[in-house]
Amino acid sequence: MKNTKTAKKQPGSNIYELYYGSSDLRAAAKALRVNLEFIGRDEPLRSIAVTSAEADVGKSTVAICLGIAVAESGRRVLLVDNDFHDPQIAGRLRLRSTRSFSDLLAGRISLQDVCLPTRVNNLYALDMGNRKITNPVELMDSGRYRDLLRQLRAGFDFVIVDTPPLGQFIDAAVVAPQTDGVLLVIHSGTTTSENVQEALSQLQLADARVLGAVLKDVPRLPAREEYEPQSRLEKRERAADRLSAEKGKKA
Repeated sequence: MKNTKTAKKQPGSNIYELYYGSSDLRAAAKALRVNLEFIGRDEPLRSIAVTSAEADVGKSTVAICLGIAVAESGRRVLLVDNDFHDPQIAGRLRLRSTRSFSDLLAGRISLQDVCLPTRVNNLYALDMGNRKITNPVELMDSGRYRDLLRQLRAGFDFVIVDTPPLGQFIDAAVVAPQTDGVLLVIHSGTTTSENVQEALSQLQLADARVLGAVLKDVPRLPAREEYEPQSRLEKRERAADRLSAEKGKKA
């Protein structure tokens, strides 16, 4: 996933300014959305997990930008902040819930109480709230959590679950098999092949479907070298539009 060489954004920075202020970032997010549509052309993807091989590579930024791109296509999208160790989604989207994730799992509140609308049409976020969860792995491996994911899939067209980096925690290996697939975010300048292989091994052992990798902060190519890939992207976008139209006729 390629973006512009702007000043490095801090975790609490305004994601709306970052996304709408960079045409390259919007194009990369749209390209990722189109690629996922092609992967799911036979059986559409309804939920995915996003993780990384190490910390501080922009994993949550990828999750949010993908969510915005999918929401802009007209689908109802839910971003689930499942990084209980370092939650980023709500802060980046300028949201904060007074309810807690544990209250939701306990049945004390409804999904409507924690699925918050964002500034982007069709995009919602599920915040973990103010209460910390001390046993996230056990929680995510529970029947209650699996039931919750089923409810979320039923209530939204597309669910994106932001999970902690696999290099530090095993949460993603627990969550990913419960979704339709997982994306692995890799930083072009810092992520080593050893880290990538270790992360992939964990996902494979968990029987998770690896959809692909997102290579972030790739150095910008000269305009001539960028033209042909962009042309191919436009062709794939048109093909995706035709595929959607054909499915609409059959329905």
